[in-house]
Amino acid sequence: MEALLAAVGQAGLWLDGPTGTQLEAGGFVLHPTLWTAMAAETAPMLLADVHRRYLQAGAQAITANTFRTTAYAAAAAGVPMTQARRWTADSVAIARRVVAEFSTLRWVLGSLAPLADCYRPEATPADSIVEREHARSADWLLEAGCDGLLLETQGCGREVRLALAGVRRSYRGPVLVSFLPDESGERLLDGSDLQMIARACAELGASALLINCAHASVARLALSQLRLAVETSVPGLPLGAYPNADRLVCRDGQRIFVPDDERQMRLVERMRQLRQAGASILGLCCGFGPADLQEVIDCLEPRGSGIQSLRS
Repeated sequence: MEALLAAVGQAGLWLDGPTGTQLEAGGFVLHPTLWTAMAAETAPMLLADVHRRYLQAGAQAITANTFRTTAYAAAAAGVPMTQARRWTADSVAIARRVVAEFSTLRWVLGSLAPLADCYRPEATPADSIVEREHARSADWLLEAGCDGLLLETQGCGREVRLALAGVRRSYRGPVLVSFLPDESGERLLDGSDLQMIARACAELGASALLINCAHASVARLALSQLRLAVETSVPGLPLGAYPNADRLVCRDGQRIFVPDDERQMRLVERMRQLRQAGASILGLCCGFGPADLQEVIDCLEPRGSGIQSLRS
């Protein structure tokens, strides 16, 4: 845990990319609401291979496939809590086994996603439910053996503050907090002021502040808000980003993804811009894969930096 905190706070960190995108590409059929939650049970070898390929590409930390293994999501789909807990434990166990295959130190983060649909922050449940469910999920993840927690794709300011505060009541280890901004890069999807929410999370004890599930151009704008937030609250707090391949836009009241025809051609350039904007923690989100991550690392990390040696 101390080594992970040191990597986050000093040398920076390379995260992985989307697990769901790669599972689907491998033939996994997504559940309408639970998405890939049951992959550890129904496609364990495929899930392990996805993690392995990200590590081979140079990722230093992988995120366990726990985005939708919460008791809350399971209950909404008519699945028993015991099954959700088993999916959580099995997902973390698979990630840990794959990490153990590599000779260099790697870490497993546990994903804590929004309780409701991450693109519908208005569906976030009441405060008491948010606190209870995130605390339960965090306990499951840490019990299963995660090295740290990743509160990710958080587009509701109320939820992310309650979740982080609840986790910090009993856990002092690494908690990375990643926000989902709207197209302006200045607000979360629920309309909350990003700078204000980021400042609150920094003061609540976030180990790092990130942006994810947004296009790189939006992530760069949002990083400027994170910088302003930490300058006035916790100077030096690490920042990061793992952007989407496509753009999330709102049309006729609906949020949809619009393809970016230049995403491959300009990926390295955009990731370099994110680093220049202050992101020391980098990875990729929906629409990308291990080959994309390897290309970015090969181009951004100087030869002899040690990152390439991680591919063994």
